[in-house]
Amino acid sequence: MHRPKLTFPLLCCLGGIVLVFLLHVGLGGSVRLSPSEIIAELLRGPTGGESMANSILWDIRLPRSIAAILAGGVLGAIGTAFQSFFRNALAEPYVVGVSSGAGLFGTIALISGAGLAMNGLLVPMVATIGGMLSLGLVMLIGWSKGRLDVLRLLIGGIVVGQILSACMTVVLLASGEDTNQVLRWLMGSLTPMDFQQVIVLAVALIISKVLLGFTARQLNVIAVDHVLAERLGINVKKLSFWVLGLGAFAVSLVVGTVGIIGLVGLVAPHIARSWLGADTRKVWPIATSIGAMLLGLADLAAQRIIPSAELPVGAVTAIVGAPVLIWILRRPMMKLVA
Repeated sequence: MHRPKLTFPLLCCLGGIVLVFLLHVGLGGSVRLSPSEIIAELLRGPTGGESMANSILWDIRLPRSIAAILAGGVLGAIGTAFQSFFRNALAEPYVVGVSSGAGLFGTIALISGAGLAMNGLLVPMVATIGGMLSLGLVMLIGWSKGRLDVLRLLIGGIVVGQILSACMTVVLLASGEDTNQVLRWLMGSLTPMDFQQVIVLAVALIISKVLLGFTARQLNVIAVDHVLAERLGINVKKLSFWVLGLGAFAVSLVVGTVGIIGLVGLVAPHIARSWLGADTRKVWPIATSIGAMLLGLADLAAQRIIPSAELPVGAVTAIVGAPVLIWILRRPMMKLVA
């Protein structure tokens, strides 16, 4: 089957991201902003409250829209890397228990009142520590006879994730505090959002792009067979640490900033593969773009579905993403390699 070259899909995705951005900024609230107003206020820059439209754009909607695009991009990229590395079409960014570790440590930070410390940056930092410790434990479980066993790694991720999720529940129940803020964060929330948090997500996306930019060709081989990769001279052990370590680090930054948002990192790579085939070198930039668009649209829907309230964006991605994933899984193309 003929597959399109990468230039046209990238241009389509770029246009889609711009469209999603304009929709998110223009419709993400009770006050609508036209595309011309958005462009005019962007060109003016922040004016310190001289106009309502300028304040809404720069103080509220712009950081939130950029954050949704960046976070979705990270999940799409790391989902692609993990699916290739694990040779498993159902692998997602949280498969190694990172979300549970980051969630537990982030929950402790929020309950202890650290949510506003360091301008809100302490929670992502603490959550990242938790995510990396979780990864370390999972890798310890998966280490066998001097190498990482993929099956043991996947099972370890499930077991550690369940244990840490149970610990999270115990912490919430034992805290005696109002847990609404924590639960909203755990289910995925992009509010409140500021440009310092956007920088954290930008760092996560840069890490994702660097990781896949350097490892995509090797991941293509590993997606066929780990033993074959070793015979072709690929240092699988070293690559495993790079992919899992940097991938988990990027995902932990996302979880610490916007919470746990499911299915985006699972669905986006499959949509990209159904369009471009299974070559990771082509799939990852498109999956990154698709993840950005999906999360941007999901966050817009979270704000608009119920006019008087805002749904957790993780709930929206689960409700909408599950049928899409089922439809994708029923298609004949479920390969991970070309």
